[in-house]
Amino acid sequence: MPLTSRSLGLAAALCLVAAPALASTGPFGVGLPEPAASSALLPGLFRTIAGWQATFYRDLTATLAAMKADGSAGVWLMTLSFLYGVLHAAGPGHGKAVISTYVLANRETARNGALLAMVSALAQAVTAVVMVLIAAVLLGATSIAMTRAAAVLETGSFALIALLGLWLVWRKIARPLGVWLAERYAPVAVTVGGAPIVVTTSFSAAADHDGCGHEHRLGLKPARHVHDESCGHLHAPSPEVAAGRLDWRKAWTAIAAVGLRPCTGALIVLVFALSQGLLMAGIASAVTMALGTGVTVAALTLAAVTTRGLAVRLAAASGNEMAHRLHMAIEAGAAVAVLLFGLLMLGASLWG
Repeated sequence: MPLTSRSLGLAAALCLVAAPALASTGPFGVGLPEPAASSALLPGLFRTIAGWQATFYRDLTATLAAMKADGSAGVWLMTLSFLYGVLHAAGPGHGKAVISTYVLANRETARNGALLAMVSALAQAVTAVVMVLIAAVLLGATSIAMTRAAAVLETGSFALIALLGLWLVWRKIARPLGVWLAERYAPVAVTVGGAPIVVTTSFSAAADHDGCGHEHRLGLKPARHVHDESCGHLHAPSPEVAAGRLDWRKAWTAIAAVGLRPCTGALIVLVFALSQGLLMAGIASAVTMALGTGVTVAALTLAAVTTRGLAVRLAAASGNEMAHRLHMAIEAGAAVAVLLFGLLMLGASLWG
């Protein structure tokens, strides 16, 4: 069934807006306030979640205190920590927005998206643990000093998000556009009367080349054409993509952008555990909390990947070329979304 431009627009909007909007909240927010860029969308729901989080947090600290007298309370502490992480990931913040849009921009599989979500959540927990160990244990810093340090790390996290967005915009928009312009006006060699000459062709002639299914005019072939992920033509996926392998050389940027900001909920739990002489219990609670957060982030990332697949399948009804163009539009839109989000949050952190 052929699709109209309106239906294609709706499909793209569904993928680029709905899924990241659901995923635009971050994991932790007890110490530093979480960025709430999208909290205005569902204020009543977020207020309810915040109330539940406060209840869970009171239970967490009470259970930690009870562990001094009853070691069996540790099982209940881990259960509460996991549930707190699952619930807290539905509150406002930035972690899921970065991961979901990164996954959309890089055509990652659902499995890779879930892995990224889990690793990023654990990275935030590790940052919190390292920060408490260095600041409180080694330097004897107060909670106020740690909050200030967390604010500095948060600003650095937003800067990394902006840099990640800039890199994605280069890969998904600027570089493909440069290749397209180079092909459009590329000089080609033509033999006239036995003498070779060089002419500059229009796109209709210059875009033609072997193996890409285009009609060739006058036997002209472009002087150069780079076949890669950004060349703008349909190609079979690489074995790495087909196998669903995650490129850690690219993914580490997204993980660092999210993980550099410490889990502020975990920070408070760790500081309280330290005051009770239960540092190891606090570390275990922070890691378990991150696992719960990773589960929710992974679920929302799966929703983003599923929505993207639905949009592309709808476009495929109009042919492979239409599906390819929609896929490129989704990637470009996601790249711009990461860049804008990073710049907005960085500006708010510096001058807000």
